Amino acid sequence: HIHLQVQYTLYLKRIFLILNCQSVWQRAYSSNFHIYEWNNKGIKWIKSLIKNILIIPHYNSKKKRQDDYENLIKKIFVLSKECIEPEDVYAVWDKYDLIISGSDQIWNKHSNELENISWKYMRPYLLYGYKGKKISYASSIANMKDSDLKKIIPYIERFSAVSIREKESADKLSKRCKVNIQNVLDPTFLLSKREWIERFHLKNSSEY
Repeated sequence: HIHLQVQYTLYLKRIFLILNCQSVWQRAYSSNFHIYEWNNKGIKWIKSLIKNILIIPHYNSKKKRQDDYENLIKKIFVLSKECIEPEDVYAVWDKYDLIISGSDQIWNKHSNELENISWKYMRPYLLYGYKGKKISYASSIANMKDSDLKKIIPYIERFSAVSIREKESADKLSKRCKVNIQNVLDPTFLLSKREWIERFHLKNSSEY
Protein backbone atom coordinates (compact mmCIF):
# COMPACT_ATOMS: atom_id res chain seq x y z
CA HIS A 1 0.00 0.00 0.00
CA ILE A 2 1.47 3.34 -1.02
CA HIS A 3 0.37 6.43 0.85
CA LEU A 4 1.06 9.52 -1.22
CA GLN A 5 0.29 13.14 -1.16
CA VAL A 6 -1.92 14.20 -4.08
CA GLN A 7 -0.37 17.46 -5.21
CA TYR A 8 -0.13 18.59 -8.83
CA THR A 9 3.68 18.54 -9.02
CA LEU A 10 3.88 15.08 -7.44
CA TYR A 11 1.91 12.94 -9.87
CA LEU A 12 5.00 11.58 -11.64
CA LYS A 13 6.68 10.72 -8.35
CA ARG A 14 3.52 8.96 -7.25
CA ILE A 15 3.35 6.93 -10.44
CA PHE A 16 7.00 5.88 -10.38
CA LEU A 17 7.02 4.92 -6.72
CA ILE A 18 4.03 2.64 -7.26
CA LEU A 19 5.51 1.18 -10.44
CA ASN A 20 8.68 0.26 -8.59
CA CYS A 21 6.71 -1.28 -5.75
CA GLN A 22 4.74 -3.34 -8.25
CA SER A 23 8.02 -4.77 -9.50
CA VAL A 24 8.65 -6.13 -5.99
CA TRP A 25 5.14 -7.06 -4.84
CA GLN A 26 2.45 -8.70 -6.93
CA ARG A 27 -0.02 -5.95 -6.17
CA ALA A 28 0.40 -2.44 -4.76
CA TYR A 29 -2.43 -0.18 -3.64
CA SER A 30 -2.54 3.59 -3.37
CA SER A 31 -4.57 5.54 -0.86
CA ASN A 32 -6.63 8.26 -2.50
CA PHE A 33 -6.11 11.13 -0.05
CA HIS A 34 -7.12 14.62 -1.21
CA ILE A 35 -6.83 17.67 1.04
CA TYR A 36 -9.51 20.31 0.52
CA GLU A 37 -9.10 22.10 3.85
CA TRP A 38 -7.94 25.72 3.59
CA ASN A 39 -7.20 28.11 6.42
CA ASN A 40 -8.61 31.51 5.42
CA LYS A 41 -6.79 33.58 8.04
CA GLY A 42 -3.60 35.63 8.10
CA ILE A 43 -1.08 36.94 5.60
CA LYS A 44 -0.25 33.46 4.25
CA TRP A 45 -3.86 33.01 3.21
CA ILE A 46 -3.77 36.35 1.35
CA LYS A 47 -0.62 35.30 -0.52
CA SER A 48 -2.23 31.99 -1.48
CA LEU A 49 -5.37 33.79 -2.65
CA ILE A 50 -3.34 36.13 -4.87
CA LYS A 51 -1.40 33.19 -6.30
CA ASN A 52 -4.62 31.36 -7.15
CA ILE A 53 -6.11 34.46 -8.80
CA LEU A 54 -3.01 34.82 -11.00
CA ILE A 55 -3.36 31.29 -12.39
CA ILE A 56 -7.03 31.68 -13.37
CA PRO A 57 -6.13 32.35 -17.05
CA HIS A 58 -4.32 29.01 -17.12
CA TYR A 59 -6.97 27.08 -15.19
CA ASN A 60 -8.35 25.03 -18.09
CA SER A 61 -4.97 23.78 -19.30
CA LYS A 62 -3.82 22.98 -15.76
CA LYS A 63 -7.10 21.20 -14.98
CA LYS A 64 -6.85 19.10 -18.14
CA ARG A 65 -3.30 18.04 -17.31
CA GLN A 66 -4.29 17.20 -13.76
CA ASP A 67 -7.28 15.17 -15.00
CA ASP A 68 -5.03 13.29 -17.43
CA TYR A 69 -2.73 12.27 -14.57
CA GLU A 70 -5.67 11.30 -12.37
CA ASN A 71 -7.16 9.16 -15.14
CA LEU A 72 -3.82 7.44 -15.75
CA ILE A 73 -3.50 6.64 -12.05
CA LYS A 74 -7.05 5.28 -11.91
CA LYS A 75 -6.41 3.18 -15.00
CA ILE A 76 -3.22 1.43 -13.93
CA PHE A 77 -3.41 1.38 -10.11
CA VAL A 78 -5.77 0.10 -7.45
CA LEU A 79 -6.97 3.03 -5.35
CA SER A 80 -8.72 3.14 -2.01
CA LYS A 81 -11.95 5.09 -1.74
CA GLU A 82 -11.40 8.85 -1.73
CA CYS A 83 -10.23 10.11 1.66
CA ILE A 84 -10.69 13.78 2.51
CA GLU A 85 -10.19 13.87 6.27
CA PRO A 86 -7.37 12.11 8.16
CA GLU A 87 -10.01 9.98 9.88
CA ASP A 88 -11.05 8.65 6.45
CA VAL A 89 -7.50 7.41 5.89
CA TYR A 90 -7.32 5.74 9.30
CA ALA A 91 -10.48 3.80 8.43
CA VAL A 92 -9.03 2.18 5.29
CA TRP A 93 -5.43 1.31 6.06
CA ASP A 94 -5.76 -1.33 8.80
CA LYS A 95 -6.29 -4.05 6.17
CA TYR A 96 -2.77 -3.53 4.79
CA ASP A 97 0.32 -5.33 6.11
CA LEU A 98 2.76 -2.60 5.11
CA ILE A 99 2.52 1.05 4.10
CA ILE A 100 5.13 3.09 2.24
CA SER A 101 4.87 6.83 2.75
CA GLY A 102 6.50 8.92 0.05
CA SER A 103 7.78 10.77 -1.74
CA ASP A 104 8.79 14.44 -2.00
CA GLN A 105 7.77 17.06 0.60
CA ILE A 106 5.09 15.09 2.43
CA TRP A 107 6.89 15.78 5.72
CA ASN A 108 7.33 19.49 5.07
CA LYS A 109 4.62 21.45 6.87
CA HIS A 110 5.45 24.46 4.70
CA SER A 111 4.82 22.77 1.36
CA ASN A 112 2.06 24.21 -0.84
CA GLU A 113 -0.54 21.66 0.26
CA LEU A 114 0.12 21.77 4.00
CA GLU A 115 1.24 25.35 4.62
CA ASN A 116 -2.05 26.95 5.61
CA ILE A 117 -3.91 24.12 7.30
CA SER A 118 -3.98 22.26 10.59
CA TRP A 119 -1.15 19.92 11.59
CA LYS A 120 -3.66 17.08 11.77
CA TYR A 121 -3.63 16.84 7.97
CA MET A 122 0.04 15.87 8.11
CA ARG A 123 -0.64 12.85 10.31
CA PRO A 124 -1.59 10.46 7.48
CA TYR A 125 1.79 11.10 5.84
CA LEU A 126 3.45 10.21 9.15
CA LEU A 127 1.25 7.08 9.31
CA TYR A 128 -0.13 8.24 12.64
CA GLY A 129 -1.89 5.40 14.44
CA TYR A 130 -1.08 2.72 11.86
CA LYS A 131 -0.02 -0.49 13.62
CA GLY A 132 1.53 -2.36 10.69
CA LYS A 133 5.02 -2.03 9.21
CA LYS A 134 5.87 1.54 8.16
CA ILE A 135 8.42 2.56 5.55
CA SER A 136 9.20 5.98 4.10
CA TYR A 137 10.76 6.40 0.67
CA ALA A 138 12.41 9.64 -0.53
CA SER A 139 10.36 11.78 1.83
CA SER A 140 11.53 15.36 2.31
CA ILE A 141 11.53 17.78 5.22
CA ALA A 142 12.87 20.57 2.96
CA ASN A 143 13.69 23.64 5.12
CA MET A 144 11.78 22.64 8.25
CA LYS A 145 13.01 24.34 11.41
CA ASP A 146 13.98 22.40 14.54
CA SER A 147 10.84 23.62 16.31
CA ASP A 148 8.73 22.00 13.57
CA LEU A 149 10.83 18.85 13.41
CA LYS A 150 10.27 18.24 17.11
CA LYS A 151 6.57 17.80 16.33
CA ILE A 152 7.10 15.03 13.77
CA ILE A 153 10.24 13.21 14.97
CA PRO A 154 8.34 11.05 17.52
CA TYR A 155 6.25 9.69 14.61
CA ILE A 156 9.25 9.22 12.31
CA GLU A 157 11.00 7.15 15.00
CA ARG A 158 8.15 4.61 14.81
CA PHE A 159 9.00 3.72 11.20
CA SER A 160 10.74 0.43 10.43
CA ALA A 161 12.83 2.10 7.71
CA VAL A 162 13.28 5.78 6.84
CA SER A 163 14.80 7.27 3.70
CA ILE A 164 15.10 10.91 2.70
CA ARG A 165 15.57 12.45 -0.74
CA GLU A 166 18.14 15.16 0.10
CA LYS A 167 21.46 14.29 1.72
CA GLU A 168 21.44 17.48 3.79
CA SER A 169 18.01 16.62 5.18
CA ALA A 170 19.03 13.02 5.83
CA ASP A 171 22.06 14.21 7.80
CA LYS A 172 19.94 16.71 9.72
CA LEU A 173 17.37 14.09 10.72
CA SER A 174 20.06 11.52 11.57
CA LYS A 175 21.36 13.85 14.27
CA ARG A 176 17.92 14.21 15.81
CA CYS A 177 16.30 10.77 15.38
CA LYS A 178 16.91 7.44 17.06
CA VAL A 179 16.44 5.58 13.76
CA ASN A 180 18.84 5.10 10.86
CA ILE A 181 18.16 7.59 8.04
CA GLN A 182 19.12 6.66 4.47
CA ASN A 183 19.64 9.06 1.56
CA VAL A 184 18.01 7.70 -1.62
CA LEU A 185 17.15 8.64 -5.20
CA ASP A 186 13.94 10.35 -6.19
CA PRO A 187 11.56 7.62 -7.49
CA THR A 188 11.54 9.15 -10.98
CA PHE A 189 15.20 8.07 -11.32
CA LEU A 190 14.52 4.43 -10.47
CA LEU A 191 13.45 3.53 -14.01
CA SER A 192 15.99 3.06 -16.78
CA LYS A 193 15.81 4.93 -20.09
CA ARG A 194 14.37 1.83 -21.77
CA GLU A 195 11.64 1.50 -19.09
CA TRP A 196 10.67 5.15 -19.56
CA ILE A 197 10.33 4.65 -23.32
CA GLU A 198 8.41 1.37 -23.11
CA ARG A 199 6.03 2.25 -20.30
CA PHE A 200 5.06 5.67 -21.65
CA HIS A 201 5.41 5.01 -25.39
CA LEU A 202 8.08 7.66 -25.86
CA LYS A 203 10.16 8.02 -28.99
CA ASN A 204 13.52 6.26 -28.75
CA SER A 205 15.52 9.43 -29.16
CA SER A 206 18.86 10.74 -27.94
CA GLU A 207 16.90 13.65 -26.47
CA TYR A 208 15.95 11.55 -23.42
